[in-house]
Amino acid sequence: MMPNREQWSPWLGYLTNKGVNTKGVISNDRSCGVSACSERNWCEVTAVCKIPDDYEQYKAAVCPISFEMVGDRSSTADDAQSRASCPTGYKVSYCEVQTGLVHTRSGGAFVDPSNGNVCVAVNGGGGPGAIARAVCTRSEKVSDPCNSEGPHLPKFINLHSRGAAPSVSCPPGYEQVLCNARSPWLGYLTNKGVNTKGVIPSGNVCAVSRCSTGNWCEVTAVCRISEDSEVYKAAVCPTSD
Repeated sequence: MMPNREQWSPWLGYLTNKGVNTKGVISNDRSCGVSACSERNWCEVTAVCKIPDDYEQYKAAVCPISFEMVGDRSSTADDAQSRASCPTGYKVSYCEVQTGLVHTRSGGAFVDPSNGNVCVAVNGGGGPGAIARAVCTRSEKVSDPCNSEGPHLPKFINLHSRGAAPSVSCPPGYEQVLCNARSPWLGYLTNKGVNTKGVIPSGNVCAVSRCSTGNWCEVTAVCRISEDSEVYKAAVCPTSD
């Protein structure tokens, strides 16, 4: 937004009939420019820009809804980690081992249980180093469909389970958008619905079986609040029967 625009020229008449008023100002509904001057008989414009007072308007114009972040390649040590971190205001909505090789040379991927902004890819024994790739999505609080005047709800929820048969499921009103699996023991994720990038595809249960207490597996999930408020209401809001 440009609340003030000023123009001048050392040569009288060069601003005439060009939208410049008698005080050297062009109104904000016009382009900040002057034509029909020359290199020798030049004109000059200056503008002052102000950030919009409406924060939502600014976000819509400037802040991307989502974007990719890629971490540095880890070392080749067993269990070495690569981390792709999202900035403040964003959460990981997708996470993978970009370099693949889960089941043979990578221990898988997970979203940091203590920080939903971080995607982690794990190198395995004999691996060439892992690279984490994340999709970061804007994560503002959203209005509670059951109570618009109540406290706002998180757009994303992160879940985590580790053990012999880790499993997580999203709460009512939320849908799973990501499930990752990880195990420090190569082969423990094989033939269990985990792809070579450490992801259990959407639509499948976020779980891994046939691990053990000593040789554990881990799953993490990202849940997003339903984008259809009526679906959320049907699943969560109390009825008045």
